[in-house]
Amino acid sequence: MERNNDIIKRVFQSMEYGKNTQSAEKALEWFKSKNYKFSCFCLEKEIELFNKISTEKSVLCTVQKNKTLLHNTTTNWSTFTPFKIFSTLTKFSDEIYKNIETICQIEMLTRGLLKKDTKKQANLMGDYIKYYSSYAMRCNNEKNDDCDYYIEINETTGLSVIGAALGIGMANGWDIVFFCPPLLVPIITYIFELGQNAGVSVGDFKILSLNKTHVPYIKCVYFKVERFKIPMIIFDSADLDAACDSVTEAAWGHMGTLPESVGTLIVQESVFESFVKKLKDVVKSARIGNAADGLADLAYADKPTAERLMREASEARKRGIEVFQADASSKTFQPTLFIGAAARSNRVVDDDAHLSCGVAVVSFRHIDEAVRLAENSKQGYAASVWTENVGLANEIAAKLNVANVWLNGHGLFSAEVPISPRKDSGWGVIGGEGYRRPSANHNMVINQLKPKATKPMLIDIFFKTVNNIMENKNSHIPEDKKEHLVTLIFDCITRKSQQNSSKLISGHMVNSLEEPIGQIDFNFEDFCNEKIKAIVQSILDGNSIMVYANDKGALILNEIFKYFQNDVINIKPLDNSTKGKLYCEDLYLYRETTCSKNIWTNVGASSQYKM
Repeated sequence: MERNNDIIKRVFQSMEYGKNTQSAEKALEWFKSKNYKFSCFCLEKEIELFNKISTEKSVLCTVQKNKTLLHNTTTNWSTFTPFKIFSTLTKFSDEIYKNIETICQIEMLTRGLLKKDTKKQANLMGDYIKYYSSYAMRCNNEKNDDCDYYIEINETTGLSVIGAALGIGMANGWDIVFFCPPLLVPIITYIFELGQNAGVSVGDFKILSLNKTHVPYIKCVYFKVERFKIPMIIFDSADLDAACDSVTEAAWGHMGTLPESVGTLIVQESVFESFVKKLKDVVKSARIGNAADGLADLAYADKPTAERLMREASEARKRGIEVFQADASSKTFQPTLFIGAAARSNRVVDDDAHLSCGVAVVSFRHIDEAVRLAENSKQGYAASVWTENVGLANEIAAKLNVANVWLNGHGLFSAEVPISPRKDSGWGVIGGEGYRRPSANHNMVINQLKPKATKPMLIDIFFKTVNNIMENKNSHIPEDKKEHLVTLIFDCITRKSQQNSSKLISGHMVNSLEEPIGQIDFNFEDFCNEKIKAIVQSILDGNSIMVYANDKGALILNEIFKYFQNDVINIKPLDNSTKGKLYCEDLYLYRETTCSKNIWTNVGASSQYKM
C-alpha cells in the first residue's frame, strides 16, 4: 500500500503518469511465423520495412516479388453460391472483430499508428464487410471468371475504406486484386489470412505492386476518395470547449492522413480570440509519442511530413504569419497552427499541401462568408460545423456542397449510410443502399450545372417522347429497337426514386438527402440501350446532360430528346479531342447519377433526471 501511495503522490505532484507501453507481442509472433518475409506480385525489387516503434532504425520485415505466375493462381470465390458468400463474409467480419488487437499491433509496427486510431478503422472495416454480406443474397451477380475486382490503395488509406471495397467486390463474387505499396503488404496479407480462416481460398486474393500494366483484366473501380483536408466551422453559438477538444483528433488523429482530417478552422470573428486561446491550451497539453505509447494523444508523423511542416512553419514566420507550436524549438513533429487570414491568403497551407499536418485558423463575420471560405477548396468530402442554433445549423448544412456534414461532431460513419464524395474528393458510392443505385457508364465527365425543369415536367416530356417514337414513320431508330426503348424509358420513370431518409445511429440523428450531381457528359457513337437508359435516368434525377455524338448517334438522340430544352440535354459533335476528354484509358469506371448528403446531428442525452 505504501508503494502505491508513493506512486499516487508522485503523479499528483508532477502530473506525469509514467510509461504505458503498448504490447506488440501478437504481431511480432505473426511476423515470425511468416519468417519476416512477404510477397507481392509485379514487385521490381525487394523492399525492407522498418519497425516504427523501435528507438533504432531496425528492419521489421522484407517484401519480395511473388514468383508464382499471376495467371496460374487458382480461384474458387466466383463459384460460390450466394448463400455461401453471405455465410463466408459474415464469418470474415467476425474474424476481424476477434483479431482487432493483432490488427492494431501490425499497424503500430508498420505505419506507426496509435491503437485507438486503428481500432476505430478496423471496427468499421468489419462493419462494412458484414453489411455487404447480405447483398450476395439480394443482387443479381454478373460474374466473369476472367475478371478481377481491382482495389487501389496507398500508404495512407484507412482500413474502413479497404473493408468497404472488399465487401462490395466479394458480395458480387469477384476475385480480389489489391494494388498497394509495400508498406501495406503485411496488413493486407493478415486481412487475407482472416478471410482464409473464414473459408476464402488462397487464390481468391492477390496483392500486386502499383504497376497496373501487369494486369490484363480489371473488373471495375467502384469508389475512390482523394486525400484533401476538410474545414471545421465554429459559430459564436457553439460550445467552444467541446469544439476545441475535438480539433486535436480531427486534425492530427491517424497522423492527419484520412480524407476527413481537418486542415482549416473557420471561426466566427466575435469568438475568434477566445477560441484561439482555448485551442492553444488544448494543443499545448496534447501528448505526442510513438505508436507504442499508450498515453499518447497523437502519434509522431513520418519524417517527410514532419520536415515539410517545419519548412512551412519557417516560411510562415518569414511572412509575418502567427505560428503556434507547443515546442517551437523541437526538431520532431509538433501540431502546428497558422493563425489569421494571412495563413490562407498567402497559401502557406493550401489544397496541394494535403500531406501537411498544419492547420490554418481564419475568421469570418457572417454565414455566407463562412460558406465561401469552406467551399474555396477542391474537397467535397465533408465539413464539421459547430453551433447550438438549430436554424443556423440547417441553413449551413444545406449550403455546403459536401457528402457529409457533421453538426457538433466529426468523423462519424456507419456502414448503412451511403458516402458519395463531391467535387475533386472522389467519385462512386459506398455504404447504404447507394451500392444498388443506377449508374451511368464510364464515359462521363461531371460539372456543377443543374437544369430548371422539375421531375413532373420531365415525365410529361418523356410521355410525349414515347408517342413520337412509336408514331414516327421516318424514324432513325431501328424498328426492332423501338419497343424495348419505350419499355426502358418507362422503367426509368417508374423506378422508385431515391428516398431521403432519417435514422438514429449511436446518439446522432442522420438525415441522408439525395441530390443531382450537376452536368454529366457522355459519348454516343451507336445505338446502345444501356447508354440511353443512363442518359434518361440522369435526366430524371435532375442532372443536365451533354452528349458528344457522331453523325449516326446524333440523328438518333435528336429524335429521342427533341422536346427537351438545351439546359436539360445538349448534343454536340464527337471529334478526336472530345474522345480524349471522355475516355478513360485504363479503368472501367462507374459513376453515380445522384449523390448523397449525410447530415449528422449530435442529439446528445437529456439533462433531466430519470427515475
